[in-house]
Amino acid sequence: MEPGMPAGNVESTNVKTGTETVEVGEKKVEASTKEMDVKLVQEENAGPGIMRSSGESHVKVWTSAEVPGGIVKTVVTRNRPFKVVITTSVVRMSVVREAAATTTAPATGPGTAPARK
Repeated sequence: MEPGMPAGNVESTNVKTGTETVEVGEKKVEASTKEMDVKLVQEENAGPGIMRSSGESHVKVWTSAEVPGGIVKTVVTRNRPFKVVITTSVVRMSVVREAAATTTAPATGPGTAPARK
């Protein structure tokens, strides 16, 4: 099982990959896309018996190395028992670069005091 995937049997079909330009704030980002239909049959221990649940969704994910964390956008669409569309996307990003931390090594050589113990 892949990390982040729910326990159970997951079947992916109709997998497509591509590239698209996505807007993140006022910047346009080239992103790789991957979309697929996902079918899940999940078994959960519900006390004395086993509860079975299932679901079918269409998932599309946009990723780019230009965005911290890599995920630019995701859309999950589920049509049963009623239509639900969940969209997450980066709407603003800023990168803060901190100055490199400097460390000073203890002075050694002629004219320096020995380290105390």
